[in-house]
Amino acid sequence: MDYLKYKTVTDEVVVSIDSTHQNAYLSISGMEKVFEIEGKISLKYDIDTLKTRNIINEKSAIKNKDNDTLYNLNVVFSIGLEHFQRAAKKFYLFIKENKLDNTLFTFIKDGLENLFLPNEKDPLKKIDSYQDVFKHYAKERLEEENDQYHYAYSYPYIIIELYQQIIEDAKIRYHFPNDFGVEKEPGSLEKILDVYSNVDFGFERNPIEDQLARYFYSIVTEKPFANYNNEIATILLLYFLDNIDYLVKEDIRDLFTSSDIVAMITLIENSSPEQKEEVIEKTKKMLVSSNYSPYKKVDDAFANLKENNTYNNVVNYIVAFIENYYGYQGYYEFFKYRESSVLKIHYHGEYNKFKLNVADSIQNYNTLVFDVYATAYMEAPIGLVHRDEIIEDLYKEIKVRSYDDIIKDKLMKALRLKLVPYFCLKDINIEFNFIWTLEADENYEY
Repeated sequence: MDYLKYKTVTDEVVVSIDSTHQNAYLSISGMEKVFEIEGKISLKYDIDTLKTRNIINEKSAIKNKDNDTLYNLNVVFSIGLEHFQRAAKKFYLFIKENKLDNTLFTFIKDGLENLFLPNEKDPLKKIDSYQDVFKHYAKERLEEENDQYHYAYSYPYIIIELYQQIIEDAKIRYHFPNDFGVEKEPGSLEKILDVYSNVDFGFERNPIEDQLARYFYSIVTEKPFANYNNEIATILLLYFLDNIDYLVKEDIRDLFTSSDIVAMITLIENSSPEQKEEVIEKTKKMLVSSNYSPYKKVDDAFANLKENNTYNNVVNYIVAFIENYYGYQGYYEFFKYRESSVLKIHYHGEYNKFKLNVADSIQNYNTLVFDVYATAYMEAPIGLVHRDEIIEDLYKEIKVRSYDDIIKDKLMKALRLKLVPYFCLKDINIEFNFIWTLEADENYEY
């Protein structure tokens, strides 16, 4: 067996390589060094969990000459992806550089590659462009002599731990002082959040939109924090608007500007408690137009295309059509379960989000390139025989099969039919960059 040495900040780790130079292995102590947790966290529980899930089997572990158990890279990166992503990224680059990534399961390799995507999963990404709002609040605070408190109510579907993480991330990124996010009393915000969490406003009133306006209003007026209530209300509002894709399909910068946010704050702060419902209604309309339709861009683009089928109008329609497309295709197959049973396993491909990649499109003549965020879902109960291999095989199948069924047979066919009277789709190249994630569901409904 050969060896490589991987350097961490404080140590060197021995990576064992078999005679084929295809498989690399680490001991538990080696993994603890790679993930920089030596002496802090035991990986025994994670190893036992992977054994239960059949990720660790007779093919994934070997013994060295000292009779120590060594685990292959699928085991190493299964743990790394779940708990130690930053360290896993660094170690993955080392593995790629030494051409040892060929035996990784496809779904693990895709998961590692997704870690390098620029800012897509950054929860504060959209808030960066609104930093001028914080400067406005800072200037306004200096001019205030007395805070005015108004009674109000209060953020939907928010887990308090998630809220705390968003606030903490914002404090670091935007250089707020240590008292940023400190509540006047423990649980002050949670009490406000609870007020409308179970209230039924009726579907016709756009309940989520209505609740967002109420929560924004409430943080501004009740001021649950010792300071920086307007900034925190703004951060949470932008975060949730950016993540409620089915309510706000377009970029939130297209909906309102920093000045609009300041105007909402001013409206709320200059109102009386008796004007609450009126102010909330105005705030809601400022957030998202009441006649907003997620497909409005598509309809408008098609109307322009019908009126004048210029190349520019064709491109605008194609982009609008694809960016608002959602694709789903399901399948099933029978697999052996435990010793003598057979289960019908359902699995599907889901294409959740299409986004034009402007940089790649510009570099290629007469070509539109879209980034596609897709999910491969499958039922994968623990007792499946050769579970890890089934997950790998189904993951590969979903990627290939759902592309044919959703992209080629549905999306492109529908787009081609729409364009027939105005443009031949063969005259432009459309390409897709797929970013896949895996959901292997251990629960199985009989």
